Amino acid sequence: MLGVLMVAVAFLFSIEHQIGVLIAASVLIEAGVGLAIPGMIATVIERAPPSSRGLGIGIYACILFLGASLGSPIGNLLGQSGPLSFYLIPMLLLCAAAFVLARVSYFRVRSYALEQPSGAG
Repeated sequence: MLGVLMVAVAFLFSIEHQIGVLIAASVLIEAGVGLAIPGMIATVIERAPPSSRGLGIGIYACILFLGASLGSPIGNLLGQSGPLSFYLIPMLLLCAAAFVLARVSYFRVRSYALEQPSGAG
């Protein structure tokens, strides 16, 4: 989750036209991605049943590479739409992070509730 937030913040800094700020934003984006990917892989491993973990990681890797290859052309199109896209992308990332956090929290609370014995007393 921290990685996604780092990427969102770095996108806000990337609207600057100073080379030092752009380099710092790029480093922050890459650090955020580097933090996010292992956590996502661990989540796939944790959520997938043992018999289909390989399939889950394969689907994750396919989606990751698909996003990496489509990201540049889509980013180029968004970049041509003006500075609005530099605010839209971080907002979408923050919304996605909030959604993922809500889902993970929901499943943790739900699994904890299912583990508790009912009718104790």
